[in-house]
Amino acid sequence: MYPTPMTFDVARAGRALAQVSVRTLATAAGLEKEQLRRFEKGLADLRVDERLRLEKALRKYGVGLVPEDEFGGTGVRRIFTAEKSRRLEAMENEGGPAYEDDI
Repeated sequence: MYPTPMTFDVARAGRALAQVSVRTLATAAGLEKEQLRRFEKGLADLRVDERLRLEKALRKYGVGLVPEDEFGGTGVRRIFTAEKSRRLEAMENEGGPAYEDDI
């Protein structure tokens, strides 16, 4: 069992929610583009440290992992509410400080 619920389908869902390319997410996670592509298709596995880097990269793009519990299975969701995301984007677009979340 991995210390992270990152599975191939969760990774693919997270990237879709983040709306970033395979190349962008792979670079942020320190992975090769083809390595991430094969993992997302369930054709290859990632080491624990690679899964943790992928999870961290998804968080950078505003996506967090939701572990399995009594209410449902593993999944992904936005870290910020829609309202907070709009306020952060507005502030950054108006010349305010750009934060690490880069949503």
